[in-house]
Order: sequence, then C-alpha cells, then structure tokens
Amino acid sequence: MRSRERHAADTEPEVASDAPEHGEPSGDDRRSWWTFSAILAVIAAVGTHITVAWSARSPSFPFDEITYLQMARLIAGDPPAGPVDSGGYYPGWSVVIAPVWWVTQDPLAVYRVAIAIAVVLAVATIWPLSALVRRCGLTRPQAVTVAAVVMCLPSRALQSDYVLSESLLMLVVAASVLAGMRLWERPSVGRALLLSALVALAYLTHARVLPFVLAVGIWLLFFFRRSWLPALCGLLALVGLSWGVAKLATALNDRLVEGAFTQTEGFRQNLETTTAGLLAVAGSGQVWYQLVASFGVVAVGAVAISVGMARELRYGMVGPAGLVLGVVLAMVLLSVLAWSGEANLYLNEWRRLDAWLYGRYADPFTALVVAIGLAVIVRGASWKLLVSGAVGAAAVLAVVLFKVAALAPTWGYITPAHIPGVMPWWWLLPDEPFAPGLLPWFTNENRFWVIASLSVVVGLVLAMVLRRRPLAFVAIFAVAAVTASVAANEASGSFQASEGGRPGMVQTLRNVERVAGAPVDEVDFDRECRVPGNLSPQAQNLLGFWLSPRDFEVVWPSKEDFTADLVVSCQEWPDARSLGARAVRGGRDYGSQLWVLPGELQDRLDRAGLLTAPTN
Repeated sequence: MRSRERHAADTEPEVASDAPEHGEPSGDDRRSWWTFSAILAVIAAVGTHITVAWSARSPSFPFDEITYLQMARLIAGDPPAGPVDSGGYYPGWSVVIAPVWWVTQDPLAVYRVAIAIAVVLAVATIWPLSALVRRCGLTRPQAVTVAAVVMCLPSRALQSDYVLSESLLMLVVAASVLAGMRLWERPSVGRALLLSALVALAYLTHARVLPFVLAVGIWLLFFFRRSWLPALCGLLALVGLSWGVAKLATALNDRLVEGAFTQTEGFRQNLETTTAGLLAVAGSGQVWYQLVASFGVVAVGAVAISVGMARELRYGMVGPAGLVLGVVLAMVLLSVLAWSGEANLYLNEWRRLDAWLYGRYADPFTALVVAIGLAVIVRGASWKLLVSGAVGAAAVLAVVLFKVAALAPTWGYITPAHIPGVMPWWWLLPDEPFAPGLLPWFTNENRFWVIASLSVVVGLVLAMVLRRRPLAFVAIFAVAAVTASVAANEASGSFQASEGGRPGMVQTLRNVERVAGAPVDEVDFDRECRVPGNLSPQAQNLLGFWLSPRDFEVVWPSKEDFTADLVVSCQEWPDARSLGARAVRGGRDYGSQLWVLPGELQDRLDRAGLLTAPTN
C-alpha cells in the first residue's frame, strides 16, 4: 500500500506527464525570461480588470446586483425597510461588501467600492491559481504567468464590470481545489478541515455551487483509501458547514426577499421536463462557448486532466486529477441542465441567444481547466495530447456549425455577463431576426458562429506550431486575451448604458427636498398597482437601492395605509383622485410615477410648479 500511495501522490504534477523532456528547461524557459513574463502578465491582468471596471457606471441587473447590495446593507445592520422582489441569493459576496455601508450610505459610492473589491479579488485569484498549476511541473514564474494570463481572458475580466459574486467565487473555487491538492500531498485533519471550510465558503457565495459541494464530498469518500481520519473529519465538517450555510442563507433571504427563495426552481423544472435533444443542444452550445472563450486551450486541459484521471484509476486512486475532473463535470452538468429547458431555448417570448451558449455558471470552474491546459503547453505538450485536444475541439465545432447554429436565434437578446467569453465577437451579431435553418458562413447573417470558431482553430494550430517555444505562445495568447477583453468590454458598456443608470426620480427627490427645505426621510411604494411586464419589480428593487438612505416602505394599500407624503405608484394610478394625490413633474421611472399626498409638502410643491394638474 505504501508504494501505491507514494505513486499516487506523485501523479498530481504529472497531469501532462506525457510531455517530452524538451518541455523542461529549454531556451525559452530561462528563469529570467519567465520572471519578466510573470511581471508583465500580472500587470496586464491588473490593467485589464481596471480597464473593464472603469466603464462600470451603475447597477444594470435589477435583481442580481441589487439583491447583493441590499443584502449587504442588511448584514451591515441597516436593513432596507422594503423587501427586494427577487428570487434571493446566498450571502457570501454580500458579507464581503457589507462593511462599505458602514462607511457611506451613498448608493453610488457603495456600488463603486464594490466594483473595486471585485477587481482586487480577481487579481488575488492569481495566487491560488498559480499555486495550483505549479503542480503541473512549472516553475513559480511560469505558474504566475499562466495564472495571470488566464485572468486576462474575457470570461474572467468582464465580471469586473458588475457587482456579482463571480470574482469571489472564482477565488474561493481556486483556493478550494488547491486545498484539495495539498491534502492529497500530505494528508492531515487540519488540511481536510481547510478544504471543507473553503468549499462551504464557495457554497455561501452562491447556491448554484451545490454540485461542487457534492463532488468534493464524493472525492472525500474516495480519499478514505488514502487516509481515513482526514477524510472522515473533512466529510463531517463539509456536511455540517454546508447545512449551516443553507440555514444562514435562508434566514437572511427570509428577512430581505419578498416571498420564498426560488433560485433553484428553474433548475428543478428543467430537470423534470428536459429531453435528450434539448440536453444535446444546450451541452454542445456551452462546450463550443468554452472552446471559443479560451482559444481552444480548454480542450488541451480537458485531455490532460483525463489522462491524469486514467492514470490514477489504474492505481486504484482518485487523486488531484479526479478532483478537478469531478468538480468541473459537476458544474458543467448543472449549467447544461439549468439551460436545457424548451422555454429557454425556443418558447421565450423574447428569444435569447445567451441561453444557447450560457457560460457564467461553469466559467469559474472551467478556468481551472484552461489554466491546466496552458500549463501543459508551457511545460511542453506532446503531439499526441495536442492532436487529441484538436480532434475533440473539431468534433464540437462541426456539431455546432452544422446543427446547432442554424437553429439558434443568433439575433436574440444577450447579456454580456452571461456569455463573456464570446463577447469579443459581439459586433458580428445581426440586429434583425432571420429564418431558422441558415448555416453559418463568412458572408451571411449567421457568420458569428464560423468567425468566432476560427479563434479555436488558430489557437490550437499555434499551440502545435510553437510547441517548442512555449514563451512565444504564451505571449501571443496573452495579447489575444487582453485584446479580446477590451473588445468584449464594448459590449458590456453598451449593455450597461441601456440597462443601467441612475433613475431620474433621484434628482426629482432632490428637487422636492430643495423646495421642502428638509430631507425626505421616507418614500412609500404601492405594491398593488402593477405595470405591464417586469417593470414593477424593477422599480421596487432599483428605487429601494437608489433612494438610500431614505426608508423605502413597500405598502399593500388594501391592507394598510400610506404613512409617507410621497408615494411611488403607477403612472395611471386609479386611487390618485380619491386620495387627492398629485404627480410630481419629472418623477417617472420604470413605468412608475412619484406622487405626493395632500398636506404641507403638496402645497409647497404646487406653489413651486413641481406638480402636474390635479387628476379629474
């Protein structure tokens, strides 16, 4: 058993052990050159994330970002008076940004500091990611270079444009997998407990990573063969901490969110109704997305990890390669199941392209595969490994180009944060719908698919051509990654310009306060007068955030009376006449109108000319 365990322990840095000897120190691998490249790569990563974050102006997700920001306010001890109308989110990211509310109650300042924190966390991910890929046989400068370059890719950089949990999640996921590798190298109870704590922290960050928790739990079961006591302690800790995370998240969402936590409902519905055909469409589209998002390098990493896993199984062990493969497959499967519903792909009244390519759920995990693939190339990948990756990639490209692309609504709605890896090619997307069945070609309306696919071909061909010059390949890859992120940021900026912005009602309230000569402490929101579409929930969430530090009370008029002088309700408010309410000029946002009830404030605003004519 000792010899078997010793061999298994040694398999971890051999994820690509079929690399030829020339992959170890060659002309390009001189330490001075790689040290210089590591410094440049880190600078590039910092610059890329700052450049992307610089264009962030305001929250553009009225449910995701606003829920995180308002939950942070709740955790900080200053709960918003009114509930948030959303499906709820787990609080890990909100815990990180909560202290910002202690410093300022200015919502725009809170948002900007949260963006800055996301950038810091993204750059900090270079540390655990570089430590992880060092176990592929790289020197420290090589590992830092690889990790920093991966963080320059659009799938990572574009998340710095939003107050979402992705940056924190990527950091914790990388640290968790690194902790698992360290546990394998030297089993101990302390290292097992650290792994469990980090995985639970990832779960605290987002409910969707439950498959990650389960995958690590299964890996710990296999770890019993390696060392039973750390495995037992780690498994018990993982179960207990995960249970505690779920209870804490439920309690916070119960206090903040209107209604029940519903983040998992769509997944459950898809699980019950999806078909093999829908799974094939969603799966092939998402794998194509990962190939394009990494210039094909994810295919090299997938083959290398699979080789490592096969080697571990031959010795009756599931080690580091098995850990990486397990968690990535678990999250990819979750992502495919979550978006394989017929409603998402075909029946939605506003057709979505991003549902066919969805990448955000899997991106923090596939980034590990990309990093390992790049590390294998730096170490000196064999022809066999590169060709195997290229063949697998070619098969996916063929399926998507000849089957999936002709069916997809290429002209459909996109959210850049959901498919950041393909956003460098956003300018190829058509503006107008066209009939399904059009095979993509360079000159037709469906050209997005074929031109984006070229990045995979070019990336893998360069990996083969520059097989003996890994530093040259990494340099080209880094330039491509930074350029792609800058290009993708154009799409993100356009999305933010159309979906974000400070509501005009904020300035209207300032005008009201100027006339009143005193701050407005409370604004009521009419929960029962709804406008078409999704505008009423958006108004409730966005105004609740932007009107901070004022109390924003959600009122059900059939059950309770308004207590504030100012009320946000429908633009055509049926109760306005009976209540004597008057509309405030300029107070329209998200299909809603700011009204003032009878009293001294209404009289002052009327004299100042800030009210419309009385309702007849």
